[in-house]
Amino acid sequence: MAQFGSTDTSVSPISDLGGVVHVWIISLTEVSSADLEALAKCLSASERGKLQRLSRPAGRQAFLVSRGALRHVLGGYLQQPPKVLDFTYGPQGKPALKLKHPTAQHQNDSPWCSLEFNLSHSGDWVVIALCQGRSIGVDIELIRLLSQLPSLCQRCLTPAETATVQGLEPTQANLRFLQYWTGKEAYLKALGLGLTASMTSVELAIPPGAIALQPAPITPEPLHDQGWHIYQWQPSPEYIAAIAVQTSALTTHPQIQLYQTTARQLIHSDDPLSIGFPAPECPT
Repeated sequence: MAQFGSTDTSVSPISDLGGVVHVWIISLTEVSSADLEALAKCLSASERGKLQRLSRPAGRQAFLVSRGALRHVLGGYLQQPPKVLDFTYGPQGKPALKLKHPTAQHQNDSPWCSLEFNLSHSGDWVVIALCQGRSIGVDIELIRLLSQLPSLCQRCLTPAETATVQGLEPTQANLRFLQYWTGKEAYLKALGLGLTASMTSVELAIPPGAIALQPAPITPEPLHDQGWHIYQWQPSPEYIAAIAVQTSALTTHPQIQLYQTTARQLIHSDDPLSIGFPAPECPT
């Protein structure tokens, strides 16, 4: 198993999350046929329908592990069986937990109301980010050669960002584009806009140099002034990831804790929160 960077060893129940952001990194490939069968059993009817419509085996497995792992992780925080969780979706498909107590007198008392989460997968990994009472978005991308880089820059980057990418040699240009992409996508997902909103409406001033092994802030001033923070890191040499989170205090950065586990560990643990372990720093 690849190893990822981490910060802390404790996993808190939802009532104690406070201002901490939890990020789970889960393998999409370290699963057996029995694991996949167990994950399928906790999906909803609509999720199973979407699974059946996916034609590629790799896509089917990524969807199944991602959604099944999400249910197990959320179920651990909420102390609920993964199968009973119900989701609602925003206009652009951003998922949220459906309230168990829809009446007004119970809404503010329900942890289902305050737990925010987001999910992204690429290559061999799925990343799930969670926090309480604040919007959050996450993206992870496999670092790869982008054959249509000039046209991607035109569609997704501002003129200043495009000039930065074009001034780099090909390998570094690909990496810098993915830095811009992950940061912007995490922010747009946090807003519930996904990729329907123009990426050129957001400009990131990413500092030069090596990408951090732990989440490091790259937030531009306009977003920071609105209470948004964007963090980016390279969890392994082959991947780049970003988190966007809205905070109430403009100058305070939330604490971010990273955890690594497998779908198998989530399935077979009576207490999923007890098996998330901090992943050692990856080699450079």
